[in-house]
Amino acid sequence: IGSIRVLRAGGGEIHLHQLSSHAVDRSPVRRPALPIGGGTVTFDCSLLPGQYLEYVPDDAQAKLFDAHGEQGSVPAEGMIGLLATGEANLTLQAEAYGNRRLKLHLLVSGERLFNN
Repeated sequence: IGSIRVLRAGGGEIHLHQLSSHAVDRSPVRRPALPIGGGTVTFDCSLLPGQYLEYVPDDAQAKLFDAHGEQGSVPAEGMIGLLATGEANLTLQAEAYGNRRLKLHLLVSGERLFNN
């Protein structure tokens, strides 16, 4: 950041708190994999920031999306098992340079469970 310009009208104080600059790393996350129930599905692709996959178990392909919509298909290798009833911890695996944050949305079917 070369400079910050604050425009204001009238009196009052202005405070900047925890202003920071972060480098943008566009390197991909490669070969994401999800083990569930004794099986693992691996997606043979490199995901850039902003891209995501949609996958239906038993399909041989996942769909690749970005902010502009569907961008193609990605091979899905392997199979996942059944997710056990109740609470579960899942670990998403992948290859990447440095630290990356991955988000997983898991949609399941069956009886709806609520926190008591």
